[in-house]
Amino acid sequence: FKSSEDIQKLALYFASVKPSSHKWRDLCIFSIGCNIGLRGGDLLSRKWGDILQNGQIRDGVIIYEEKTDKKRKFHLNQDCKDAIYLYLDNTYQDISTVDIDNYIFPSRKGGFITVRAYGKILKQAAKEVGIEYNVGTHSMRKTFGYNIYKNTNNIELVQKMFGHSNSNITLRYIGIDDEM
Repeated sequence: FKSSEDIQKLALYFASVKPSSHKWRDLCIFSIGCNIGLRGGDLLSRKWGDILQNGQIRDGVIIYEEKTDKKRKFHLNQDCKDAIYLYLDNTYQDISTVDIDNYIFPSRKGGFITVRAYGKILKQAAKEVGIEYNVGTHSMRKTFGYNIYKNTNNIELVQKMFGHSNSNITLRYIGIDDEM
């Protein structure tokens, strides 16, 4: 998502979608996904214990990425924290009593929502708000990289964050080559 308008339209859609038991979960996934740059599977499989400690949201979170098995540290910025608090408030969960062994983003079928299932939700939301280009869970990761690059003009930083072997791959990945 290269435009802040598209991001805003999707966030508003998730917040205002018909009464749905998962609308706050879906909004939280979208907000965090666009702000930390994890792959869908790495984001969706998180448990509360990964981001909470002593009833507080951690600033720094360390995980091992599924695809690379490399350690990854990321920061939960204020947008992420706000999304988490909104999610907790609207699902009537008290942060101090959340079971840290539960998945943050549960599925109706048990376990956590799959990348495929959330991808369908995201595609439907994009369609509903008039986004005509193809979107998926990877769009959130690309949005993160695109915004880091646009704000810093430092492609090496984005390349390192994504573990790409060269900057041309990263530029193509975040859609900059078309603009150049």
